[in-house]
Amino acid sequence: MGESRLRNRGGSLLRGNLVRNMLRRPGALPLPVAPGDAVSRLDDDVADFADFPTWLPYIIGEGLFTVAALLILFQIAPRITVLALLPLLGVLLLNRLAFRRMLHYSRESRQAAGNVAGFLGEILGAVQAVKVADATGGVIAHFRQLNEERRRVSVRQTLFNALSLIH
Repeated sequence: MGESRLRNRGGSLLRGNLVRNMLRRPGALPLPVAPGDAVSRLDDDVADFADFPTWLPYIIGEGLFTVAALLILFQIAPRITVLALLPLLGVLLLNRLAFRRMLHYSRESRQAAGNVAGFLGEILGAVQAVKVADATGGVIAHFRQLNEERRRVSVRQTLFNALSLIH
């Protein structure tokens, strides 16, 4: 119960601050990202950030448990402990090398999803203009193109995350 309250309050505070800062911008200055990307960030990124404080006790507890276990193992059999840690260190190195690629795919995926959401927002705001201009076919074709790009990037990110050591 405390976790959800902390998560909700932190997310609400962060979203409120972000929206307040967006509204303080002069009207002629556009957002640094596409409107759809901004909506996506207000949802996904804020949720991740708001969840972080609830993860800390688990991370600290698991870290302390790991250190204690390694100390006990090292006192019992130092050579076996070192040999057992070598594959773990190799996995950690591969994980760090893959992290940069994962960030790249995540950024691409967020941008593509933002493009789709932004385009949908623009179209929903301009339905009458699209109908008057008889541009429905072109709009649908462009939407399909954006959505196909989003799907392709999302599949690549999901596949990379499934195959990598990063979860």
